Amino acid sequence: MNYFYVSGKNNSSFGVAYTCDEKEVDLSKPEEIRNWQTLSFKMEKGVMADLLPNNITLKLCSKKLKDIIEKYKSVNDKIQWLPVCVDKAGQKEDYYILHLYEYLDVLNKENTIFGAYNSVIKPVISKTSVGDHMIFTFRGRESTFFISEDVKKHIEKEKCVGIEFDKVSATE
Repeated sequence: MNYFYVSGKNNSSFGVAYTCDEKEVDLSKPEEIRNWQTLSFKMEKGVMADLLPNNITLKLCSKKLKDIIEKYKSVNDKIQWLPVCVDKAGQKEDYYILHLYEYLDVLNKENTIFGAYNSVIKPVISKTSVGDHMIFTFRGRESTFFISEDVKKHIEKEKCVGIEFDKVSATE
């Protein structure tokens, strides 16, 4: 199985959503969020991507992307979808923050390249440690996520826009 780092496509045609709320959003802990209150975002210009760039580096997913991930995730993937509203010129769209509330210990520490303060420069994933997970993150990369090749194929098949996939090195 191959794994891919998922990021927003760096393309000037895609818009950026800016939060309208003063609420502090802390998703850095591997735990479910309780008492969530929907956040509001505004987008002035550009195309709404399925993985929408935003000013507070959250993983904002369209309903289309959310539904694909939900359909093809593993029963062991710990995912919580937190609703947000994105307003573009008066048209409101429902988006969802992808909150992965379990950090997997999936790095092959022998082959991963680490930087200062033990930061991950170039991850090498241990396939054995990933097990049957289809979507995951790990400590040090909480604001990003990784998916299996199977999930990637379904996202591409459904023609989601604004998403890039970078293959990650993996060992058995």
